[in-house]
Amino acid sequence: MDERSSEKYAVGARNRFNMTDYDYTFGQASWLTDRFNGYRQRDVLTAGYGRQFLNGPVHSFPF
Repeated sequence: MDERSSEKYAVGARNRFNMTDYDYTFGQASWLTDRFNGYRQRDVLTAGYGRQFLNGPVHSFPF
């Protein structure tokens, strides 16, 4: 008898596009299904803007 105790599938992608030395945009998409842990399906789509406040050889602070 073949009895499953776990079955999970996931896929995702991320992207970052530098507009200038300090400004960038980003995006992310992901999909998950894990019926044994309560996820029939989860979809995520995110997009945004970021700015690098410190960008030097010693310190880096992306916001």
